[in-house]
Amino acid sequence: MSGGPFRIFIVSAEGGDPKPIITEEREQGIPTWSGDGSHLAFGGVPPRFADPNGETIQIYDVENRQFSTIPGSRNLWTPRWSPDGRYISAVNIADRSLRLFDVAKGSWRACSADHIDNPTWSKDSQFISYNTEGGVRSLRRMRITGGFMEETVSLEGFPLRAYWWSGLSLDDSPLVLRQLGGPEIYALHLERR
Repeated sequence: MSGGPFRIFIVSAEGGDPKPIITEEREQGIPTWSGDGSHLAFGGVPPRFADPNGETIQIYDVENRQFSTIPGSRNLWTPRWSPDGRYISAVNIADRSLRLFDVAKGSWRACSADHIDNPTWSKDSQFISYNTEGGVRSLRRMRITGGFMEETVSLEGFPLRAYWWSGLSLDDSPLVLRQLGGPEIYALHLERR
């Protein structure tokens, strides 16, 4: 909402008024749906990264309107639920490394992927793609089984519009926002029918 912190709202597919999932005015991170649409996972947004009080990953049960905290998720944020529902990925606030939560087993696993920004699952849930932060920018992906990482493309010298965002197209091709230069002005003409 304008002038307030970033918060999560839910609105019916048929329309209607958006309803906040939490009534208090505190910032919430990007939500991610479970595959069946019954739950949302989200993390808080820390006022200062690597805060010793930390953040946690929350699960919101949409039907029962109840919250739970994923055990062992302190200092993790920006969760992403895999399309097959098996895993939730999250990023460690302090060192920007990747963690995977096995939903069925209820356990976390550390991954060797680091300098993570904006993790995105492949459609088959076999890879996590991400752009790196820091001095050397690139798009990478990590195979879930075995943790093998590969560079998809180097972004060195590439004019990025949003250094913090990348994604995947419907066929899992990488997406970035390119900076094309300065602002442009367009004239639009409205035709009434």
